[in-house]
Amino acid sequence: MGSTLATMKKTSHFFCAFAPLLLLLQVSQATPSTPPIFNVHESIESAENVLVLQETMSALGIEKTMLAAVPKDLLYYKEQENISLADSANSNGLVQSIAMQTAAENSFGFFCTIDPLDLQRSSKMAACLEQGAAGIKLYNGYSYSHILPVDDARLSDFYKALADKGGVLLLALNSGTYQNELENLLSLNPELPVICPHYCLASQSLSRLTDLMTRFPNLIVDTSFGQVDMATIGFQTIADNRDAFVQFFTTFQDRILFGTDVVVTTYENKDAAFLTPLYQQYIDVLTKDLNLSYEIQRKVFWQNAANLLE
Repeated sequence: MGSTLATMKKTSHFFCAFAPLLLLLQVSQATPSTPPIFNVHESIESAENVLVLQETMSALGIEKTMLAAVPKDLLYYKEQENISLADSANSNGLVQSIAMQTAAENSFGFFCTIDPLDLQRSSKMAACLEQGAAGIKLYNGYSYSHILPVDDARLSDFYKALADKGGVLLLALNSGTYQNELENLLSLNPELPVICPHYCLASQSLSRLTDLMTRFPNLIVDTSFGQVDMATIGFQTIADNRDAFVQFFTTFQDRILFGTDVVVTTYENKDAAFLTPLYQQYIDVLTKDLNLSYEIQRKVFWQNAANLLE
């Protein structure tokens, strides 16, 4: 009997000593190093680019990508004048067909694009949403495509209808140049979620972006920078201002979405060998450079987008 009690005590001491280690192992096994990823913003030239995206997504654990339709003049933009946003039907059809063909895997969603000058913009928006679009992308917030102010009264009914139908506005906008227009849009349409990509072109003016995000709870940003030269500058800006960006992600962790918007094209030879390391840099910025907590990563990489778009 005495020997049995002694054995039980030794066993108890053994489990007490190793219980923290066992718990740590269980947590490690339950929590992956990086959450699943939902890329809310990418653009492509043609259906040929889908295989490139799928290969990259598979390699990096990106489970879903939202494709934004791009008007032809912007897809092949070479600093030309007289940009037109009217050629959207083909690009809208492309991203819709990709989403439909991959519906079983739920690996792609899409945003339609609409010419803000189109008098049929509201009916076209409604048709896109009925066909499965998560929302509409407008490009008139950039100086080279500023064909109509984003707060123009002619767009009021369009914005209201988009919000009423549960759609999201993906608004390409330079918040330095058109800050007043953005503020008017946000204040007049508080029920409309507005995603302003590329940190609203304010990654180098984080105090301005922080002020906007604080005053307008319907403003959301994504982490994309666009073309490679812009991404290189953006990554360096974050590295040079690490503490400020950690604070920004901590404060607005529920309103930041993972995005890339590299604009995958065949004519620029953007294949998987090009795309995968660039996407990996986007991931590393959040996981390694900023070393965000797993909870913030989970929100930015996946949960915020799923809550907003699905």
